[in-house]
Amino acid sequence: MLRGLRAGVLEWDGLGEVPAQEGFDVLHQLLAVVMRPEMREALKDLPDAPEYPQRRNRSFEDFSLAGRRAS
Repeated sequence: MLRGLRAGVLEWDGLGEVPAQEGFDVLHQLLAVVMRPEMREALKDLPDAPEYPQRRNRSFEDFSLAGRRAS
């Protein structure tokens, strides 16, 4: 990811290089889906499952840094 920030492109399996901004947008959207209540329920029993924030919107940005790394 840091390399993508520096170079402006991300290596994406099966797609080659994609613009970093677009790649980060996709990752952000994926995380938004994972934060949905039904996904949280499905993932809660996984080893090292992240503890979800107690804030109402529970977006990825609400996680602590350690929680972001674990998710």
